[in-house]
Amino acid sequence: MRTVSERKRPLRTRGGHALLVGTANAALDNIAFYQKCGFRMFEIRRDYFAYIQPPVAENGIVLRDMIVLRYDWELHP
Repeated sequence: MRTVSERKRPLRTRGGHALLVGTANAALDNIAFYQKCGFRMFEIRRDYFAYIQPPVAENGIVLRDMIVLRYDWELHP
């Protein structure tokens, strides 16, 4: 979590309002990690990983969509 904090700090000092990250729909550990860091689900980019052939699975789930998570400074002053 330290690395995420290190990334957020300079963006905020430069006037940024939010930080976006993306991870695969099957990357359950990544999704949980970012939510524990204060990120909220923001967008789903459908079929983002469709170009990967043959399809790859993680945690028994085929990588198909990208989940974009957002950290808003206004929610975390």
